[in-house]
Amino acid sequence: MTNVHPTMPARVRATTPSTALRLGVALVFFGAGCGKLLGVPPAVALFHTIGFGEWFRYAVGSVELVGAVLLAIPTMARRAALGLVPLMVGAAGTEVVVLHRPPALSLLTMAALIIIARARPAPRALGLIGALAGTVLGALTGAVMASTAHAQPTTSTTPATQPQAADSAAPSKPATSLPPAGSYSYIIAADSSDDVRNAVNRTVEPMSFITRPIARGRLNATNPTPQDVKVTVVGDTLGVAFDGGTPVVTPLDGATVPWQSSLTHETYQVHAMVQGDTVSQLIAAPDGVRQNAYLFSGGGERLRLRVTVTSHRLPGPLVYDLLFRRTTD
Repeated sequence: MTNVHPTMPARVRATTPSTALRLGVALVFFGAGCGKLLGVPPAVALFHTIGFGEWFRYAVGSVELVGAVLLAIPTMARRAALGLVPLMVGAAGTEVVVLHRPPALSLLTMAALIIIARARPAPRALGLIGALAGTVLGALTGAVMASTAHAQPTTSTTPATQPQAADSAAPSKPATSLPPAGSYSYIIAADSSDDVRNAVNRTVEPMSFITRPIARGRLNATNPTPQDVKVTVVGDTLGVAFDGGTPVVTPLDGATVPWQSSLTHETYQVHAMVQGDTVSQLIAAPDGVRQNAYLFSGGGERLRLRVTVTSHRLPGPLVYDLLFRRTTD
């Protein structure tokens, strides 16, 4: 007569939800890690917002991918879950401090990891809940990242301080809003321009020691000092491209148009305004507004650019001036 252990069916039933949870969470980390390593636009935009640079995206993506593989191996799942918990603690803190949103997804993932790390069959009801959480977690993460990538920012028409007058070598006649129609190439006059990194440091100085390095990294990443500028004037349209990037092309009647940045790969809403001798392009993002105010002088021979970045996350605006001189193509 064959002996059958009386508790074996119950044990199989109890471990099945735990296995589903473990594999579901592994799938979530696998998808998240691949997205970061492959550089999908929502992941790139997210880490530009965080401000730690591309290396941090690759580092987090690698950890998530390795963690996903280890979670799929039953004998390694407990250690992998324990190792991923600190990652989710950091993710939750980033959501609260940097992104200013409830860390629901991070906390849900961390709870699932803690259940896996218990290394014993979970109660049937708890296991079923955990399995369901693991199934829907990937879909929720994708939906949140997609909504972040396609969020339509509101525009702002608050003018920034007008740029300073052109450099001392400029002629005495008044500057015009735009040079004559055509294309113009400029290179930076470093000795007559502000140090952008110093301007960033002054702006973030009042912030706490936790948020200051994050804000500094983000501002430095999104405000590189341009070495050359291409300006195109056609009718009532102004196009400006920095360092060979995607031109910001705006009609001068105030109409709002979309523009995708070659730096962040995000799409923003842009419009232009003319105030006296200054032409400004305002780029609205979900967390603030950037105003590029252009002052042309000498018939387009010189270009003074004042950049003003305002955000509710900064203690004050970031403002700096750059001077460019025209070159011959």
